[in-house]
Amino acid sequence: MKPATKAEKAHMARVAAFYCCVCKWFMGGIRSEAQVHHMLRGGKRIGHFFTLPLCPTHHTGLGLTNEMRRLGIVPRSDSQRAFEKAYDTEANLHKRLLEEL
Repeated sequence: MKPATKAEKAHMARVAAFYCCVCKWFMGGIRSEAQVHHMLRGGKRIGHFFTLPLCPTHHTGLGLTNEMRRLGIVPRSDSQRAFEKAYDTEANLHKRLLEEL
């Protein structure tokens, strides 16, 4: 993937500043600091404008405990299928994010 342009960097900064969309929309409005997750197609990043804000727990599973898993928290790093089954498709989350940005 090419390095991000100025416009793409600005967009990703806005995405990260949104807070984790999963915590915000599915965990009672929690405002968790977010990392930018690049959406994938065929295992490859689609582009810098196709990103979601995810906290470290929902992105990579950082800090995820067995109790949190029992409560249904699924990190994107587990698999796209498991993540989307728990929350919604990345495409739908992205559409909602763009509407709220």
